[in-house]
Amino acid sequence: MQRWMGVLRLVCLAAVGLVGCQEEGEQYEIVPFKTACQGEGIRLCLLGLQPEQTVGTFFEEIEGFTFRWGTIQKVRVSQQEVKDPPQDGSSIRYILEEIIETRQVPEDARIVMYISRDYLTGNRTSGYSLIDSTRLTCASSAVCDALEQKLGSPGKFEMTLRYPSTEGDPLIIERLP
Repeated sequence: MQRWMGVLRLVCLAAVGLVGCQEEGEQYEIVPFKTACQGEGIRLCLLGLQPEQTVGTFFEEIEGFTFRWGTIQKVRVSQQEVKDPPQDGSSIRYILEEIIETRQVPEDARIVMYISRDYLTGNRTSGYSLIDSTRLTCASSAVCDALEQKLGSPGKFEMTLRYPSTEGDPLIIERLP
């Protein structure tokens, strides 16, 4: 009987240890948009706000996580060291442990991005996309005219985007000053 109690204690300790491991990841609130960033090349990166109000930029994707424009997702993420990472790769691998909460931004939410033409692909005829393949559409012909002008010159410019009313539809370019 005493031998079984010892085994039971070990099983309980192991179970508590496993539960503890599941809670070890860092918690982030992933913002509902991506931001222009640069590492070995230009890209759009996720931003995560930690409970202490510090902002973390994810230059690499979070394995198992699906980003959705217009959706705030509170997640728990673990980190693993990458041994011998490629020269242009990260030494840290991020892995989704849990999605804690998901909520949509208000319907009137807007995003203001400061980007250059390097972050956009396409044209008026074929349609526009951000470099992460997120589709864009112009709110009006005048907005497309302004975008074409911005794409014809170097330097960064401001672009106001509106989330679509239906998930999966293109982001709407609402304004270019």
